Amino acid sequence: METLKEKFEALAHRIQSSGKPAAAWFPQFTPVTLLNAENWWEALAVCEYALDTHEDEALTAGFFELIFSAYDCNVEVDLNEEEYAYWWEKVISVCDRVAVFNGAGWSQKGAQYSEARYGKRDLSLLFPCYEKAAEMGSPEAEATVAYWRYMGFYCEQDRAEGERRFAALSSPEALLWGKYYRAYAEQHTGSKEKALLMRKELLDELPQGHRLRAHVYAAMGDALDIEEGSVAEEAACYEKSLELVPNLYSLKNLATLYFRYPELGKQKELAFELWEKAWHAGVWSAANFLGYNYQEEEWLDMPKAIEWLEKGMLYCESYCAYELALIYLYNDEYKNVERGLMCLQRCVDDNYVEAIETLANVYFNGELVEENISYA
Repeated sequence: METLKEKFEALAHRIQSSGKPAAAWFPQFTPVTLLNAENWWEALAVCEYALDTHEDEALTAGFFELIFSAYDCNVEVDLNEEEYAYWWEKVISVCDRVAVFNGAGWSQKGAQYSEARYGKRDLSLLFPCYEKAAEMGSPEAEATVAYWRYMGFYCEQDRAEGERRFAALSSPEALLWGKYYRAYAEQHTGSKEKALLMRKELLDELPQGHRLRAHVYAAMGDALDIEEGSVAEEAACYEKSLELVPNLYSLKNLATLYFRYPELGKQKELAFELWEKAWHAGVWSAANFLGYNYQEEEWLDMPKAIEWLEKGMLYCESYCAYELALIYLYNDEYKNVERGLMCLQRCVDDNYVEAIETLANVYFNGELVEENISYA
């Protein structure tokens, strides 16, 4: 059987020997076709080909941004450890090569490290990478860094610096993203009503079909969720966001609404479908909902629950690791004390409070391991 590396090299050879310039390949990859993993790998090979042949930098950067609009997540989730290592090496290499001439390479590199599997994840790289992207004039990164500085997210808070960066935004795209983040800042630090008005004004300004519209609708839904507003209105916001970008992070929240509120008129089975779609779109916390609900009587399927909890733990979801620990330590049918302790320790390393208490009790009681009161 061919390895992933061999398959990719064969793809790359076919593209290189086609005689077509890289830009001629770009149009065949769309938001629809990129949802297919094989098409995504081909697109990555085309992106490498574009870099190798010095294709137009603006076209290459745009293509790079397209294929990394969460379509990469759909590919990585099904890879084994060896395949993931190869995928990771390829992805970071392409990010580095794009970063030479366009900030999108830097911001994507930071995003990859912030959402990677256990052992690769490094949140400390997120802000520096976005800052470099902003320095290179990436519109979204410029606005994002302004917001993070203003709020103190992923960096030391400096509101004056955040304001300065917001005021310095000048390109049309950066100004739009700036308005998007200004509304978030207003929501967190000022008037929620004003934040809603700012979002509605931004929707009036954005062209129909613009990707940012999806993010604005998702933000409006999230604000309603926090304020416990109208469930129907919240769901409508998420639905509008997904009409524009079908693999947006709002999949998870919409699934949760469908599951919890029968008045929305949706079958609960649809929630499971949407949680799985969210997972494939890189919303790793969707595994928490799947792992939990497959342990409930109505949907009981312990092998599925364990499968999803294992997947979530792989992507650093502490809740998943904790639930796994409880299963492996206390469920006689699936007992595996060694792995259960490993899962607990993983949670402790992440400062997950429930796990710290549970591990202390395990050593204090001495039921599953040798009693060690001083360690407890």
